[in-house]
Amino acid sequence: MNLLLGREGTPAVWEYLLPTFLASVIGLAIAMSIGGMLGLVLGSFDFAGAVFRPFVVALNAVPRVALIPIVVVIFGIGLQSSIVIAFLVVFFVALFDAYEGARTVDAHVRHNARLLGASGWDIMWRVRFPYSLAWTLSSLPIALSFAIISVVTGEILTGTTGMGRLITTATNAADTSMVFAVIIVLSVCALLMLWIADKFKDRVLHWWIQQD
Repeated sequence: MNLLLGREGTPAVWEYLLPTFLASVIGLAIAMSIGGMLGLVLGSFDFAGAVFRPFVVALNAVPRVALIPIVVVIFGIGLQSSIVIAFLVVFFVALFDAYEGARTVDAHVRHNARLLGASGWDIMWRVRFPYSLAWTLSSLPIALSFAIISVVTGEILTGTTGMGRLITTATNAADTSMVFAVIIVLSVCALLMLWIADKFKDRVLHWWIQQD
C-alpha cells in the first residue's frame, strides 16, 4: 500500500497516473475526431480517396516510435508531446475505420438518395456518416488501448512525467515491487477505461446494435 500512496524517497503511483491517462484521452479524442472526419470525406468522394489514400497508407507505414524524437524537438518534453504521440497512433486507426465505414453504404441506397435530389454533401452527411460513425466508434476500445500504450512508451523513451517514467525510475532502482505495482495499477485503470469506452460506444450506437 505504501507503494501506491508513496513514502519518503518513493514516488506515489497516483502522482504519475493522471498525466498518462490525461494525455491518452485527449490524444484519443482529437485523433478520433479528425481521423474520423477525414476518413468520412475520403470514403465519400471517389476522387479524393483515389488521390490521397496512397499517401495516407505510406504515412501509416512509418513507425511511430521513429517520430518520437521529432515530436520532442517540436513540442518539448511534457504533456503536449504525449498527446501528439497518442494522436499519431490513433489517427490512422480512426481514419481507416471511418473510410471503410463510409464505403460500406449499398449502392442502391446512394442511388435512391440521388433520385430524391440529394447532393454529394447530403449523401455524405445523411447517408454515409452514420455508417462511418458506427465503424469509427466500434474501434474505440482498440484505439484507447493503442493510445495508452503509445503514451507509456513515449514516457519511457523521453522521460516525460507519467507511468512510463515511473517504470523507468523503478527499473533503474531495481525496485521490483514498484514495477509490479505500476503494472497492476496501469492494467486496472486501463481496463476501467476500456469498460467506459464500451459503454459509451453501446450508448451512442444503440440504433446500430438494434439494427444488427
